[in-house]
Amino acid sequence: LMAGATCFGRARLGSDLFQPDFSRGDIVIYTRGPALRPGKLQSRDAVIYRQPSGELRFSRILAMDDERVTVIGRATKSGHRPDVVVAQRDIVGKVVWKYAPSEEVKRLTRQINAKRKTTPQGIRK
Repeated sequence: LMAGATCFGRARLGSDLFQPDFSRGDIVIYTRGPALRPGKLQSRDAVIYRQPSGELRFSRILAMDDERVTVIGRATKSGHRPDVVVAQRDIVGKVVWKYAPSEEVKRLTRQINAKRKTTPQGIRK
């Protein structure tokens, strides 16, 4: 049981960048640590990667070689989506399962999160 806890991670998606396959609020389970096999990754796999800032991001693989992985970047203000190249060692996990809560559950989750960001006086942090 402990090995399973260290081999999988969970993330909630914060954007609709990959609709219709993945939507904001979806929960994904990804392999990590000893269960992640970089040699088995392929183009179009959904992955979690670490940015230089330490922040984790979700994306799809466009291309890869022995050292680098090219993933789909986030849209800029102009709407352009530049590709992002990351070191293979910065791939944290490969998505293996998705739970898509209903729109009602997503709406309630957004309301709860909005209330958490509000102080008792109703002022947003």
